[in-house]
Amino acid sequence: MRHRLRILLVEDNPGDALLIKTALKEARSAGFIVMHEETLAAAIERLTVSSSFDAVLLDLGLPDSQSSDTLHALLSAVPPLPVVIMTGLDDPQVAEQAIEQGAQDFMVKGEMDARSLARTLQNAIYRFRSERERLHLADMLASEYDRMAEELSAARNMQFDLLPRPARLENIRTTLGLAVEGYFKPSSDIGGDLWGCMEGNDGCLTLYALDFSGHGVGAALNVFRLHTLISELKGQVVDPAATLIQLNAALHGLLPRGQYATMVLAVIDVAAGTIIWSGAGAPRPLLFDAEGGVEWLDTIGTPLGLSKAGRYFNRFAAFPPGSSLFLYSDAMTEAMLPDGEMFENERLEDLVRRHHTPGGGIAIPAMVETFLDTVQTPLDDDMTAVAVTRLGSRD
Repeated sequence: MRHRLRILLVEDNPGDALLIKTALKEARSAGFIVMHEETLAAAIERLTVSSSFDAVLLDLGLPDSQSSDTLHALLSAVPPLPVVIMTGLDDPQVAEQAIEQGAQDFMVKGEMDARSLARTLQNAIYRFRSERERLHLADMLASEYDRMAEELSAARNMQFDLLPRPARLENIRTTLGLAVEGYFKPSSDIGGDLWGCMEGNDGCLTLYALDFSGHGVGAALNVFRLHTLISELKGQVVDPAATLIQLNAALHGLLPRGQYATMVLAVIDVAAGTIIWSGAGAPRPLLFDAEGGVEWLDTIGTPLGLSKAGRYFNRFAAFPPGSSLFLYSDAMTEAMLPDGEMFENERLEDLVRRHHTPGGGIAIPAMVETFLDTVQTPLDDDMTAVAVTRLGSRD
């Protein structure tokens, strides 16, 4: 059975009211139930006690209210519903003012017939309901956006909590004579990069930097997975290549197909004055000696999680006092310059050289500032930059 639309007619002229009720009764496009009130006060009272009306057909000239004040008084006193106004004058300014105040439509007495009246009321009801649904949906989306923003903010804080704290880095400086400084910024709220360090019981420092494929929530979840696996090592990394084999086997069973991480894992032995490292397809680190000479380190190896049969190799170098190691993510070498060229390795080496002091290390904050002033920002990828320098003496 077709739903009949309930209309409240507010009209003080008995003749006009009769014509309108007759027209709606004869309308074939929809069924109407028409209730009639002659004053604004009576209409407000009826609408206040009953919420069953679909629309109001309102004459602006009533015994207790005149012109645009009538519409304003009605809309201010009753729950929201569509209103179609009527007037005896074909005045565009009156119509425009009524629409601005909240009326759905405007009709001129004497020009209404059953078809046009029914169509106007139906369209007014449809537009009103559509707008209400749109506003409701917008409110729901805004609430969902706020909820997601809160969750992303919490996840971002959790990810930054994985980074080494300043107090811990100061302890490493004091006990091992190694100055560690890092920079990390995701391209979105959360990202797929991470760096960290772990002190071993044998006076060694394990340092790593990793970068998961993709960005956002998925990559960040993988970061938490790998960080958990690394934390279980408790800093007892003797053989970086063997450790990467272990991590690769675990990630291969955890990651969805096609997802992977590049990583460099290094162990600095202060007593022996050496560094041993292994790579899983990560960007090649820069190793500075005490005189300012620089060497690009090899990180050839299978990205973690990509293949069950990953291959990794240990490599060795001297790391005497004054040496510095620079790790970074490919966001730096793949960043775009204003002329459209990529930053690439040669410019990166020059940048780090300019911010490296022989024997004093690499000034990460100044280097990052210069880099971001040089390339196009914001970056399309998560950015990591880490430097560790062996001090001349433990202090």
